[in-house]
Amino acid sequence: MKAVLKCIFWRKPELSEPALEFLEFIKEKKGVDDSLWETFCQDTSITRGQYDSIIKKLRGSGLIYKRDSTWMLSDDFMEFLQTVLQIAEHWKIEGEYQ
Repeated sequence: MKAVLKCIFWRKPELSEPALEFLEFIKEKKGVDDSLWETFCQDTSITRGQYDSIIKKLRGSGLIYKRDSTWMLSDDFMEFLQTVLQIAEHWKIEGEYQ
């Protein structure tokens, strides 16, 4: 997962580590209330701006979503990758140029 996050955070690779910690935190707790942002920032030594950047990237890539002020892991990213894989396989076999 570290390599995936380094691709997502290619402009600021130093945020990939706290992003992974945030994903692990969500996974462990089966959801994280958004009110815990300050605690997470203190624990990982990041600023609120960096936290917001992490949230924006993780949400934009489909790794997390928010429901009732709680961050949850999402299946959207894996579904996107599966779709890309199917398209690539079809292109390789059929010679599709779309």
